[in-house]
Amino acid sequence: KKAFSTEESVRWRDVCARLRADFPRVTYLPHGVLGENQSPMNGFLHVIAQSPIALQAAVDRHAVQIAPCTDDSPYFYNRFRSGPRELHWLLVLVGLWCLVVALVALLRRRPATHQQTTHAGALPEWIALCAGAGFMIVEVSLLQKLVLWVGTPTTSLAVLLAILLTGAGVGSLISGALASRIRPVGVLLIALIAIVVLGVCLIVASPHVLSLVADGSDGSRLGAVAVLLLPLAVVLGIPFPVALGILAGAGRERAIPRLYALSCSFGVLGSVLAILVSVVWGFTVAILVGLAAYGVLIIPAARVWWRADQEQTT
Repeated sequence: KKAFSTEESVRWRDVCARLRADFPRVTYLPHGVLGENQSPMNGFLHVIAQSPIALQAAVDRHAVQIAPCTDDSPYFYNRFRSGPRELHWLLVLVGLWCLVVALVALLRRRPATHQQTTHAGALPEWIALCAGAGFMIVEVSLLQKLVLWVGTPTTSLAVLLAILLTGAGVGSLISGALASRIRPVGVLLIALIAIVVLGVCLIVASPHVLSLVADGSDGSRLGAVAVLLLPLAVVLGIPFPVALGILAGAGRERAIPRLYALSCSFGVLGSVLAILVSVVWGFTVAILVGLAAYGVLIIPAARVWWRADQEQTT
């Protein structure tokens, strides 16, 4: 990611001179080694190379998406400013299906049989809904964003998925132990805040940390990714088991299958939304959207925790 030197430009000029005659000609190399080519295209490229404002103006006035690709959004095939049309249709269809599932789940919700837990209300359903979408958005976006640092796509997918799911499994395992010492809603509230904080820290810290090991071995890069990803993965595994515990504590075990339906359905919606947001705004924004899905649960969880605290006090 640095400019060509004069020696490199001369070397590429000699390479171009040896190309077959029917190959397209290279019309420009830095430092004037090919002479001054005043073609309209080279003039246009010269203008936008000198000014980011001119580049943005050229992108804005073009009919299709011609903005340069970045590591944060490397979708070179996307020609539409709002993303591929197929993703829009897929998002609408999956969204309609999720709406049906959510309506069925919420309308069939029965009141709790234990008086002391009725203050939880529809919180378990909302946890399944938001956590299902949020987990998939964060997962898909992180896998795409971190693949650049790990290696080949196949290896990266296997390793990163193993780290993320192992961490989430550990979080699910310890959620029961934590809920036995702290009220389940308290565990949920701590986990939600931790998810948002750790997610933002991961976004900020990962480029700096991973750049330090970019030239290292595969093991060092994988180790750095694991250290960055595991804390977030652990807390991501906590909310859904807590929702199941809240249902069990309220005597609503028959609603557990509906929670799985909500979580899985909105997980599909989250995966589609993650790709669409990544294409239009980049992986970083997509991760923030996933974190926001967890963040919106903080207020209702805090309200339930406060009501339970007031009930216990009285």
